Formats: sequence, structure tokens, C-alpha cells
Amino acid sequence: MSPVVRAVRGSTALAVVVCVLLAVAGPAGAVVGTPVDVPSPAPAVRITGEGWGHGVGMSQYGARAQALAGWGVDRILRYWYRGVDIGASATSKRAITVGLSTAATAPEVAVSEGTGRWNVCAEACTAVRTPAGEPLRQRATDGTWRVGVSDGTLTLRDGDDVLWSGSTASSLRLRLSTSAARRDVARVLGHRHRWGALEFGQWTGADCAGRQVCVNARVPSVERYLLGLAEMPSSWANAALAAQAVVGRTFALRMLDRGVRPACRCHLLASAADQVYVGLDKEEGVAGERWTARVRATAGNVVRYRGALAATFYSSSHGHRSERVSDSYAFSAPLASYPYLRSVSDPWSGDERAGNPYRRWTATLGNRELAGFIDDRLRRLTGVQVRTRTSGHTPRKLRVTGHDRTGAPLTVEFAGRDGKQVGDDRLWIAGAELKQRFGLRSQQITRIGFTPFVDDDGTEHEYALLALAAAGVVDGCRADRSCHAGGLSRAQAAALLARALQLPAVERDRFTDDAGSVHADDIEAVAAAGIVKGCTTDRFCPGQVLRRGQMASLLSRALELPATGADAFSDDGESVHEDNINRLAAAGITLGDDGDRFRPRGGVTRGQMASFLVRGLQEAASG
Repeated sequence: MSPVVRAVRGSTALAVVVCVLLAVAGPAGAVVGTPVDVPSPAPAVRITGEGWGHGVGMSQYGARAQALAGWGVDRILRYWYRGVDIGASATSKRAITVGLSTAATAPEVAVSEGTGRWNVCAEACTAVRTPAGEPLRQRATDGTWRVGVSDGTLTLRDGDDVLWSGSTASSLRLRLSTSAARRDVARVLGHRHRWGALEFGQWTGADCAGRQVCVNARVPSVERYLLGLAEMPSSWANAALAAQAVVGRTFALRMLDRGVRPACRCHLLASAADQVYVGLDKEEGVAGERWTARVRATAGNVVRYRGALAATFYSSSHGHRSERVSDSYAFSAPLASYPYLRSVSDPWSGDERAGNPYRRWTATLGNRELAGFIDDRLRRLTGVQVRTRTSGHTPRKLRVTGHDRTGAPLTVEFAGRDGKQVGDDRLWIAGAELKQRFGLRSQQITRIGFTPFVDDDGTEHEYALLALAAAGVVDGCRADRSCHAGGLSRAQAAALLARALQLPAVERDRFTDDAGSVHADDIEAVAAAGIVKGCTTDRFCPGQVLRRGQMASLLSRALELPATGADAFSDDGESVHEDNINRLAAAGITLGDDGDRFRPRGGVTRGQMASFLVRGLQEAASG
């Protein structure tokens, strides 16, 4: 059928060429070719993020890069904790109790150096006595002993021999070194300990129950405790180690001031829940002398805000900014309580000098798994877009599209399931919820998308692209990239249509300018099917950008869409493609570009063409 040519006001030679480019109208009838079946995949969800940890306060990798850039300890600390003072504390020589475990089952205890002295403690401590009445001591030659609990009885055993037993109303303590003059070392739970005493018990109100034993390290001073703090590699730059020592000391003193926790009968835990503590293994580990030197060089130094000890929260690394304290689920405090824990720019965590292995990370979740977490009604996700973010760049709210169990489309807004209580308010932060539920390295998620392409995550055309990829219609511009925002050429459009309609190959070569194109066969196939014509009688102009109006004529003719009397858009009255644009709108294939506007002369991106094509194929399948 010959194209219908309309009189166009102000027409030029270009307008005449456009009329020849594409067949602009066609009768309703059978679809050209054999359209592929468009699948409805449930692809794995790929989450990309930055940093490791809660994101508040000092970045340890950031501090490393700052130190390597020549920053001193005070400058580093004042960068991450705004408006603070660095000064001395008179309280860092107080004893502190560190919770090593609240779930140890028959923990083994071995003295490797010197002598450990066993005490039993209730209101006061007394020496455990042997049957001969001598104080019970454990030496390296005594091998491994075990502490157990059963039916309210605490026992100390050497193999099958019971060395002591008593009520869990009491606890056992293995006394070690109290000064540098002694070297009494014991191993428990995989680490060596030298200072103070190791305590074993099962106390009322503690988390250990049944056959579980609570194990604590009673360290004679905060300064001694810091020697075993394993929060930063000892090989790092001095200023970074000094900063770690100061924030670690400040954190420990704040915990000490809060008193003993009933759940462990300790001041703080030896895990990342508070601060990682491994005792003598840190002091005498790789480059341990460098760490102990920084602890001693900063002895007593703490971070204060308006005279009070600051909450020196820190984590491994951040994205491009740290988080406000009120925007992390790790803490339950408004920013007003910690004004120095605001969001600050962080180019340092990603600095090459930091050597941060988690400057960028990726996690993969099951489609159904994530769908069910977001909304119980969802069975399959087709799109996830970040609507709002915190000042630290964590997704605060998501717009999620998908299908319910009946296959009906469903769109929900998601900010979380659990929320976070902050003062009298409950806050909802989607990224924090995802970190918490799926064990992500951080809440600072940069993208959420689907395989196979990495560059279209969160875009409105992502699902159409992956559906066409699954159908073998789209290959991507590279192995893992769709180049969704790139313009679409006439040759590329011909290739998409030829594959989508499974058009047969033809031998005729009607164009003189497509011989060097990888799409030459597809161009000939769509031309033979009557879907397109050349830009002149013997030229196709394969590299020209496809316009939206031209795209409408392509699809209308390929799908043989019926005519309609409706005028869908206000800006296509002078376009030779108006009739086909209206056909696409009537079929639900296009909603326009901006309300009642279609922008017929605007370029078509690869992503837009994918969405148009998927809707067109679905229309063909339903009709």
C-alpha cells in the first residue's frame, strides 16, 4: 500500500523525506510475521551498594586514606565528629568487663604461660581448693580444662575429673596477670588473654541458659582493654591507628559509665555489636607493637562534645557520605541528641589509597523472596525505583511494581516493615530494612535492578529490556549493558522488529547503503514485509536516529493496528504520523511523553523502544 501523504504547513524537503521513510498507515488485519512470545520472567534481583557497616561517624578506611594523605589524628577526628574537642580523661584506668560470649557450651580453658589461679565468686571471691586444701592452680602442663553447667550446677572438669562444682549462684574466675611484672596467659574461645581474669557463670537475667555458659574478660583498666582491641589492622598508618585508639577509648568509657548489662553482666561485648576484642592476640599479632604504641601514645585521650564523652560510633567504610545518626537502624536517637553525628561528605572511603575492598559491593536476592518481604501480596517483581534518599544516600522510599498471585499488576510504595523508634516517632528507611533483613554489607544502596544488564537498574524500561533479552530479541550493546538511554538508529529498529516478528530472510538487496551494516539482513527482511521503506528509492539511511513518530508508524504497520477516531495528543497535528500515533494510543501501547503530548519528532531510546515493542507484542498476543 502506498503511504498516505498529508499536506503539512511549512513543509520542507525534510518533511518529504520523512514521508518516504516509513509507511505511515495501514489497514487493520493480521500481524506481520510471527511475533515471539514475550516471557514474564522473575529474574534475580541485583543490589549494588557502597561501604560496610552502619555508616555513622568515622569511616575506618576513610581515616586510613586521610592518614596516608598526611592528616593528623585531631584533624581526622574533627572531620567525622563535627564540633568536638579532643582531651584527656581521668577515668581510663578503671576496670572494665568485656563479654566474650553468652552462649558458650562447655568452653575449654588452657593456660599456655605462667599460672592461672581459680577463684569462686559470689558476694566475695575465695580460692577454689583442691581436696588437699591447696589453692587450685592451672599451668600449661595441666592441659585443657572445661567449664560446664547443668541443672543449676556449675562445674570445672579436667577430663572426667570434677575439680570443682557449685551452684550457678556463684561464678568461677581464672585470675591472670595483674601487672606487667607477671605473664600469666590463658586461651579461651579461640583467643589468648593475659590481663585481669576470665569469668565463667550463668547468672539470673543473663542471656546464657540451659547448658550455655557466659564468659567474660575482667580487664583491670580501659587502657589494658584497648591493647586487645582488634578493630583496625596494626599495619595501618600511625594517625589512623591513633584515631582508632581515641574513638575506641571514648566508646569504652561511655559503655563503662552506663553500668553493667544484665544480659551478659558486662559493660560491652567483644564483638562488632560493640567493639571487637581478641586480647593478647592483638597485642602480639602481626605488627602488634605498632598498635600498642599508638594506644600508649594517646593514653587517656578522648572525644568530647560540650564536656561530655561523645558517642564515637564508627564503621568500616561509607559510600560517598556518612549517615546521620537518626538515619541508621543501628541506633535509636534523634540527631538533636548527637549533633556531631551528622552526614558529612566521604570521598575518603573510596580513595584508592584506602584499599577498601567494599567501596562497592553487589548482592543477589531471589525475586520471590524480595517480593514477599516488600508486600505479602506480591509474587513477582518487575521494577524497583528509588523515590527518596537520606542525606547519606540510603534509599528511604521505593516504588515497586510487580504482579500479585492472580497475575494482576500491583504497584506499592515501600519504606519498610519494621521501622525504627526514634524518640516519640517511628521512622521508616527502606535501605536500612533491606540491610537488616538480608544481611547486606551496608544500607547505602546505590542501585536495585535485575540481571542481565547492569546499566538500566531502576529505570522504567528495565523489565521490558530483560523480557526481550529472554525472548532473544535484545542482545545489549555489550555483554552486561543495554545502553537503554542511547538513541536508536533505523538499522537497530529494523533488527528489533525482524527478531520480534521472526521475519524470514530474503535474498533481494534493495538498498545501496546498508552493505556494511551488521543489520543488513534485518533491514531487507522488514522492507520485504512492507513495514519500512528507504529514505530514498535505493537508500535506507541505516545510521539515522529513529524519531518517535516514525516509531509509531513502524509498529502500527507491523501490528496492523486498526484506525481510530480518537485524537490522543495535542502536539502531533502537523505530523504525517498522527494517525499511527493515535492507533498506538488506542491500543494502549503508548501513553505519550508528557500528559497530552507525544513529541513525534523526539528521538527514541533503546529503552523506550523495548517498552513499546513489548506492549505491541502483548497486544498482538491478546488480539
